[in-house]
Amino acid sequence: MAIKKPVKKFETTIATALATAFGLTIALFWRDAIRAFIDEILISKLPQSNWIFSIIAALIVTMLCSLGIWMVSRWSKKEQV
Repeated sequence: MAIKKPVKKFETTIATALATAFGLTIALFWRDAIRAFIDEILISKLPQSNWIFSIIAALIVTMLCSLGIWMVSRWSKKEQV
């Protein structure tokens, strides 16, 4: 009986690692798609100062993802109660 708890913990850790790997793969594909879209639509029509737009895009994505993390953490805390 005592061995089941470490095995379950190991399975949970492996599942979390795999989900993280899948999420990272998805994120990298979306990064390429978004970058191609921005290059095609925005940067090709603007002057060569595209690093400014990269910084602005990074700030916007950071704010949106931070909001998403905050919302998920609130949701998970409600589930634990």
